Amino acid sequence: MKHFTFKPNYELDIPSIYEEITLSRFLKYLKLNEETKIQFEFEKILLQCKVIEALCGYTEGYLDNMNFLDLSLIANHLTDVLSNIPDFGKDNHFIINNVLYGIKHFDEMTTGEMLSYYQLMETKDKFDSIPWILAIVCRPATEVIDKETGHKEYILEDFNTKNLEYRANLLADQSFAKLMSITNFFLSGKGGLEKILKDYSNQKEVQAHN
Repeated sequence: MKHFTFKPNYELDIPSIYEEITLSRFLKYLKLNEETKIQFEFEKILLQCKVIEALCGYTEGYLDNMNFLDLSLIANHLTDVLSNIPDFGKDNHFIINNVLYGIKHFDEMTTGEMLSYYQLMETKDKFDSIPWILAIVCRPATEVIDKETGHKEYILEDFNTKNLEYRANLLADQSFAKLMSITNFFLSGKGGLEKILKDYSNQKEVQAHN
């Protein structure tokens, strides 16, 4: 995190890398970026405020008393951070609170998993549904190592909805970078997360030259 101190009484910790942004905050940012249409200068300023508040976890209106030049400094810092897109990777497991989680491949999903997936898609906003979808495909797992080849395999627990809400909230609070690859897959209907981020970077470059 990068610490900023501004008048009149702002003490701000702003992410400097993707690893410092949680999944829930990043999804709020993506939703803002997709839904906000900028036609006038005040809308651009308002979006800057909302993006900073979303990515840093501040309440709406928190930055209203900040000097505009200071606000622009933070917005430029975050633009640089978001422009440095890390490698998405292809991890099939991760650890949270000493619990090993495996990731289910979409083409291996069971009927029950697919039913839950489509119910979520029909009842929740695209971005709001992501932590819940991840809770379906990311589950506690056991590492199994083949004694002959040394090949590692991650056997997921059977799917049920018992801990779905708990796991969705848990994943929403994790570093977005940890879940970037699987999140990208479920946003691929819009061209993928990488396209969204590159479009945002290109848009900011255009605005900077206007």
